[in-house]
Amino acid sequence: MSNYKTSNEDTQLVIDFIQLPYVLDVLELNISKIKKSDLKMKELFVLYLEGLQSRVLTDLKVVRQKMRQRGIKVFDGVRSDKDLVTDYLCRGYTHTLRFLWSKIRTDVEVRIAAYMDIDLSKLVRLE
Repeated sequence: MSNYKTSNEDTQLVIDFIQLPYVLDVLELNISKIKKSDLKMKELFVLYLEGLQSRVLTDLKVVRQKMRQRGIKVFDGVRSDKDLVTDYLCRGYTHTLRFLWSKIRTDVEVRIAAYMDIDLSKLVRLE
């Protein structure tokens, strides 16, 4: 680890690189559940979520390109029950990011809502 500080944009690229695959996982899980459900017009819901997946994949591709241009490399993270710790290399310096799973879950939800153009302030939790 170093005293060199990465820019906010560099750090955000790393965060995007780590979190976007979780967005894809959640979308895939929901597609699978919808396909097995007895919802009416489930094909439309699946098609919509597959469109979101395509947008996320495009964004992930852009993130990877920007990381390559900036010389940023993310190493495999260490997972525990509470968190994910990931080291990354930026311009020759090693840095560490730690994410609580609750934070990743919230961020993934916010990202999916943004892709769906949903105002989360109107969200009502179903139990």
